[in-house]
Amino acid sequence: MKKHFGKPKNTGLDNLQHQRLRAIRQIDQVIDKQNRPNFSVKDLKQGSIISFGGQTFLVKVVAIYQESNSSFTKKKKYCSTEFTLFCLENAEVSYLEWAEEDGKLEVFYTTAELSFHAIQDEVGSGVDEDDLDQIVDDGDSIFVNGQKFKYDDDWPAIYSASDQEVEETVYLYEFKAKDGTYLTMEEWDSGSGEEDYQLWLSKETDPFSIEIISLGA
Repeated sequence: MKKHFGKPKNTGLDNLQHQRLRAIRQIDQVIDKQNRPNFSVKDLKQGSIISFGGQTFLVKVVAIYQESNSSFTKKKKYCSTEFTLFCLENAEVSYLEWAEEDGKLEVFYTTAELSFHAIQDEVGSGVDEDDLDQIVDDGDSIFVNGQKFKYDDDWPAIYSASDQEVEETVYLYEFKAKDGTYLTMEEWDSGSGEEDYQLWLSKETDPFSIEIISLGA
């Protein structure tokens, strides 16, 4: 699942305006302000509208990362839900993710997409995909622009999304900085015998800071 971050590629200004207007017209069944605290990100679906950080977003895609065994043949209980967001103010694409850990709702907002060129190990050497398993085995830290990220977790998952019919497999490597920023490396099966990698920075977000404007049709 090749995701993108920021402005949609190959999209002119007129088309961006059209996408924004079309998204605004999709707003349906607006929730009364006094009732909005009764809803959370767990209630969102494709077509929902939310607001946080001074911006308003349409949920375009809902995806699930379902933890699995190492051979991707058996699903486990833990899962993470990801929303592809379309900003109504600037037409940019971003991602919001939630999961429950020990009964606590955790929400993360994607802030940037990275490449391996931005990452170094503890001695200042570059890091690439061939180094990941060794870093995990040793529990090492890595650095992004001088910021230290400690190894936090790694796990296999089966990925499904509302905009595609076929499930995919992905392996996730997660690292955490002291300020609550996460670095996630996603290893996707490209189907050609090689893996595709996507690297993301995300920040933990207060669930109560997200206002649910509409759940959609």
